[in-house]
Amino acid sequence: MLLTSNQFSKVVSSLSSKTSKDINIFAPILEGFNASNFKIQQKIEWHGLIVNLHLQSSDFLSEIKSYFPQDWLSVNNLNSPSIDIFIYDDVEAKVPREFWVDEDSTCHLYHDPNSEWACQRDFFAQKSENQIIAICKNNVSDGFFNLMRWVLPRFWLSNNQFLFHSCCVLDNKNQAYLCLGPSGAGKSTIAKFLPNTQVLGDDMNLVTIGDDGQVWVTPSLLGQTYESSKLFGHNFPLKQIFWLSKSEENKVVSNKDLSLRLKICMSLVNIFWDHLGQEDILTIQKLITSLSKKYDIKELQFSLDKGVWDYVFSEN
Repeated sequence: MLLTSNQFSKVVSSLSSKTSKDINIFAPILEGFNASNFKIQQKIEWHGLIVNLHLQSSDFLSEIKSYFPQDWLSVNNLNSPSIDIFIYDDVEAKVPREFWVDEDSTCHLYHDPNSEWACQRDFFAQKSENQIIAICKNNVSDGFFNLMRWVLPRFWLSNNQFLFHSCCVLDNKNQAYLCLGPSGAGKSTIAKFLPNTQVLGDDMNLVTIGDDGQVWVTPSLLGQTYESSKLFGHNFPLKQIFWLSKSEENKVVSNKDLSLRLKICMSLVNIFWDHLGQEDILTIQKLITSLSKKYDIKELQFSLDKGVWDYVFSEN
């Protein structure tokens, strides 16, 4: 879909009050969009969605191939839903380096009748149906992952999959323990108390509820570092959900307070509540109800020592 000056002026008018960035610099870039200028292609099968990347930078492609497990890049199930993402080379497009300087990390959205627009500190994009045109730094870093965090969670939501801000670890029976909490609660810290082979992810993890009600967790691969890819692509049964808080001693507290369930709801990543349809809201309500019935969601108060997981596993 070609962009007109009038359309873009409305985008600028809406988003300029939410970001200090001069997004006018993107008008001539997007107005000149031509799919034939993106000669490098790579498919990624990302938890049920085939992401067709169309790139301009061979160095960017090399980083993608180095980061993702090889079986994610060898797409065999061509019947899966797919989306085409065209990512401009920001250097070739002459986006100033200072444009990507950090500011508010919020992802701001604007809707017109045919598109959704997104602007965050490190990417800018337009989505029309199953096509996205985006500009971000051409490397496997926050710009690329924030772009995908805008794209993927709502697709997963429609497939009964839920992306949580969380750390998740495995016990010696390969049962998963999902730990939630606000920034600074200790999600990354507590994950470091176990070997890498027992850590699914220290930032974001994907929870799936099967048709039989069984709850599974798998690493989302949306930015976390990893030593081995052997855990990726595998689902692990969810044993327990914790809300983290730092303390002087290790202690697990049962908590029937409704506010704890609301915190779980708010731990979902990039749902964009103001833009959700009624069907998606009902899906999230069913998720919270299902988790609340199946699990005694507890508060894990932990001290900064490695013995916390011995304590947790012995209690379960």
